[in-house]
Amino acid sequence: MRAYSFSLLLLCAALALQSQALVIKHIPCSGDTTEGEVMVVDISPCTSDPCHLQKGSTYEVSMNFSTGAAPESISTITTGLYGILAGIPVPFPGFNQTDACKGCNLVCPLIASKVYTYQLSIIVPKEAIDVDIVIKLQLKDDTTDKLLSCFEAEVTVVG
Repeated sequence: MRAYSFSLLLLCAALALQSQALVIKHIPCSGDTTEGEVMVVDISPCTSDPCHLQKGSTYEVSMNFSTGAAPESISTITTGLYGILAGIPVPFPGFNQTDACKGCNLVCPLIASKVYTYQLSIIVPKEAIDVDIVIKLQLKDDTTDKLLSCFEAEVTVVG
């Protein structure tokens, strides 16, 4: 009976781990200066790094970042999501959730030198091509026009 209970426990633990988000490797955006710092990025569901994004599927992106020494409060923030093709940032197709203060786990205004978790749902278009690509996610303070945070990460779009 103990062997059965232990096996069941291991199976449950394995299933729980499999359904969790994967912390992915990321780098600060090349050529961009930011007020804050991106600390952790994860994508769910994702089981490999680079993450394999299935066309037509929805993914949750979570980014822990600090606001750095930005102004005392930041009340309007714009999200930019891009795929970098041949070195050129191209807006992510179908992405329209540009107000980071609505529906992204942020309560604005943000305070300087604090840590926040930004969350975003993205749908990979069914029409996308199979490609290895770098995605770029940035948050911009609309008042100062400065970047609060920005990261780039490799992903693979699959069919």
